[in-house]
Amino acid sequence: MNQKEYNQKRHDEARKEYNAGVKQSEKQEAKAKAEVEGFYEVETEYGAKRGARQFVDFLEETF
Repeated sequence: MNQKEYNQKRHDEARKEYNAGVKQSEKQEAKAKAEVEGFYEVETEYGAKRGARQFVDFLEETF
């Protein structure tokens, strides 16, 4: 194997490892984003329920 072939092989291996790392990072990012969105949905739902309870309490106190 000459120097050019060796360099190409090393380059290909490095590119393969890099691409695998990028894919892993993308998976982790997608998972984290889904968790954050899930927390946001739960928080939004909780906030809406809390707001509705406060409104009902206000109506009960007022009338």
